[in-house]
Amino acid sequence: MKKCMIILIAAMAMLCTQALADDYWPRTYFVEAGSSFSFSTGDLNKSVIKTTDSLGNKAAILAPALKTMLYPDISIGTNIWAFTLAANFHYWNGQPNLVKYEDESRKADSHMWRFGFEFTYNLFWPEDFQLGLGGGYSFAKITTKKSAIFDDNETSSELMGSSLAFVANFRYYFTEHFAVVPSIKIYENWFKNAYSTRTGLVDIKPYLWQTFFFISATVQYQF
Repeated sequence: MKKCMIILIAAMAMLCTQALADDYWPRTYFVEAGSSFSFSTGDLNKSVIKTTDSLGNKAAILAPALKTMLYPDISIGTNIWAFTLAANFHYWNGQPNLVKYEDESRKADSHMWRFGFEFTYNLFWPEDFQLGLGGGYSFAKITTKKSAIFDDNETSSELMGSSLAFVANFRYYFTEHFAVVPSIKIYENWFKNAYSTRTGLVDIKPYLWQTFFFISATVQYQF
């Protein structure tokens, strides 16, 4: 039985290799750029992480209260038949208030970047109008100045975590190479580590959960 399974798997691999060699699965590549508007809600808007430094001094790492953000949205990827696989990058910077200061009396310079992969299946392929449905995975880091508070000073801190995403978009090719791609994305992010120079890497327990709702508009060049 095991030999039969091995033969079957080998035969399927050979068929897939031959299919790719014969361009049975047509492929194109693309670059995509535009912008995303994001609204977020969750633990980052209300959490203070309490910890100690290497000498046992008490510290509080304050999360930035992230609400609305505007990101550059850049992707590169490949279309294989009706499937799309893309690497995606977002970057944001601003001055949100720190969560301990609900009256917004204390703001801090903050920036966030996100890098991830998205996979979609495109309904109506290969028509000019295609509807894509799929998901994604990403890693994000938020760096905020003067957000790690000690008795004697303040330092920058970093929050790090991952997310799973739901992705829905449509693509309209107005030429063979150019398309517009509006999309809606929902990222469910869990931040599990914090870092500052005095505390080192800190495990966050329980994780800080934050939901990001994206509305994006990009232009795609396919080649």
